[in-house]
Amino acid sequence: MSEADRLRPGDGLVGDEVAKRLRADREVARRNMGVDVSDEEFDRAPDILGNIYNIAAERLRAARGAEG
Repeated sequence: MSEADRLRPGDGLVGDEVAKRLRADREVARRNMGVDVSDEEFDRAPDILGNIYNIAAERLRAARGAEG
């Protein structure tokens, strides 16, 4: 799944808005890292934020299961 696909669910953005946001976010990341990362390298990178959400969801489910 591309980064652009991950931006779409429930965020209210469409087409050109997603592409514009993606370009801006990548430019900020490049400036903050001080390294020129290509778009292809961004596309190959792991979905770190998605992984954090998954871990948090698993822990919440486990905690709720322990309560019941």
